[in-house]
Amino acid sequence: MIIVKSRNGGFLKVDGFRIRVFEKLSLPPIDLRLKAIREAGWNTFLLKADDVFLDMLTDSGVNAMSDKQIS
Repeated sequence: MIIVKSRNGGFLKVDGFRIRVFEKLSLPPIDLRLKAIREAGWNTFLLKADDVFLDMLTDSGVNAMSDKQIS
């Protein structure tokens, strides 16, 4: 945490980083998504990350990870 002094004598706490997460999104066609879930035996925990457009199943935090963190 960085403390910045303002012109009027006050102080402002500023985080020493910026959060930047960019990932190109692609929505697979419905037939490919249905094929993936069938092949996973309708078990959403067995889906591959590439087959999921938006993960609302888990709270593991993978939606906010960079591609370098995941690899």
